[in-house]
Amino acid sequence: MRTVGDVNNDGRDDLIGFGLDGVYVALSNGTSFGAISRWTTSFDLSHGWTVKDFVRTVGDVNNDGRDDLIGFGLDGVYVALSNGTSFGAISRWTTSFDLSHGWTVKDFVRTMGDVNNDGRDDLIGFGLDGVYVALSNGTSFGAISRWTTSFDLSHGWTVADFVRTVGDVNNDGREDLIGFGLDGVYVAPSNGTSFGAISRWTNGFDLSHGWTVNQFVRTVGDVNFDGRDDLVGFGLDGVYVGTAE
Repeated sequence: MRTVGDVNNDGRDDLIGFGLDGVYVALSNGTSFGAISRWTTSFDLSHGWTVKDFVRTVGDVNNDGRDDLIGFGLDGVYVALSNGTSFGAISRWTTSFDLSHGWTVKDFVRTMGDVNNDGRDDLIGFGLDGVYVALSNGTSFGAISRWTTSFDLSHGWTVADFVRTVGDVNNDGREDLIGFGLDGVYVAPSNGTSFGAISRWTNGFDLSHGWTVNQFVRTVGDVNFDGRDDLVGFGLDGVYVGTAE
């Protein structure tokens, strides 16, 4: 598994790879990526962290400007903090959102995002009967609570067919829910304590127009530097963007 994040607080996103014998980083210098180096011997395949069973990602959970490692494991969610040159020892920050509680990769999406604008990335899980959140306090994650009854498996949002993620689409500092659905892309904005009603923001990038999970990548990011995350789709004949307004 590979992803990107700013691990040394220089404002540039770096490459992060979860490998066989550790997690490797290649720092960005603004024009290229440097040599890869191993920043930890945890969260790797040799310790049982398989892609089919466990989600691993990055996020700044303690508001120090550096993205940390987060692993949704067998018996909880584990964190390894970045110190700018390596990742520290892993520790369990919550016993929720894990495989032992039924959070399987094939059925449920789990990700990170700052949903309450406190500078710390929180846990977000798209579950069976709603979307659940566990807020970060900088040293652990609090109790999980349901912030909406939408975007869930009971309403047909399957991992096999529909992409769901988070992003700040209205520039209020809070990450909102974004779902690439059957007939468009839907959004549920965060108010800091819950997610509002879902509404369709575009009728593109959806399954009815051939955007399948198994063929096309879709994500979000602020491509025009206006503070609002936009839609980005890697399509059949190019990369398409839908800007947030």
